[in-house]
Amino acid sequence: MAGTITIGGAAEGLTSGSKTIGPLTILGSATLGEVHDQALTSGDNTVTVPATATAAIIVPPSSGTVTIKLKGAAGDTGLFLSEKYPTVLPFDPAHMPSTFILNAGGSVTVELTFI
Repeated sequence: MAGTITIGGAAEGLTSGSKTIGPLTILGSATLGEVHDQALTSGDNTVTVPATATAAIIVPPSSGTVTIKLKGAAGDTGLFLSEKYPTVLPFDPAHMPSTFILNAGGSVTVELTFI
């Protein structure tokens, strides 16, 4: 069975009341079973994306204090990810990356899952 990511929640205290979020579902196209701890060193760390991946989940330590940026290439400025909350990164099958870069501000281990 292929992996599935489901995101849901609620936003309370809005001017218009409350809003239900989702459920939003990303369904993997293949069973990858790739969940592993990825040790990042300071600077650029290249991550190889499995050819059949639909999405990646990047989970830093909950007590995270090390900055992590997502980059497409070494020359990119990058986008800062949360130091302590998960990032879900779905891929466009028409423009599938073979790699991406996690640029770390220091040594840190993240949990990396591909579905």
